[in-house]
Amino acid sequence: MPRIERVGHTVLYVSDVDRAVAFYRDKLGMETVRHDEKDGLAF
Repeated sequence: MPRIERVGHTVLYVSDVDRAVAFYRDKLGMETVRHDEKDGLAF
């Protein structure tokens, strides 16, 4: 089985984008590089 070295990107559908962003930022230390409230997207 091949070993996973990194993840390029993933897509997660969530019911509360702001809450999800806070979790990934505050708990996992990830950085938000784009947050488009009109379309409900965050990267």
